[in-house]
Amino acid sequence: TNPEVGDKDLEIITILLDHWVSHNQDHAAEYKTWVDKMNKLGKNEVAKALSEAIELVAEADKHLIEAKKSLI
Repeated sequence: TNPEVGDKDLEIITILLDHWVSHNQDHAAEYKTWVDKMNKLGKNEVAKALSEAIELVAEADKHLIEAKKSLI
């Protein structure tokens, strides 16, 4: 095995995966606030792009959660 990679790294990535999902969800909530604001201002294309970003963040979270499940 590689001495530079070990059990400590498994502990760290487990913590990071949880953090990244939580952080992504915080961002998605903020994006949603801006979707609403942009819609009210008639900036529908901006709102649409932000909505798509929210969907992509949710998709990324699925992969991060799957990665964590694979560690267990």
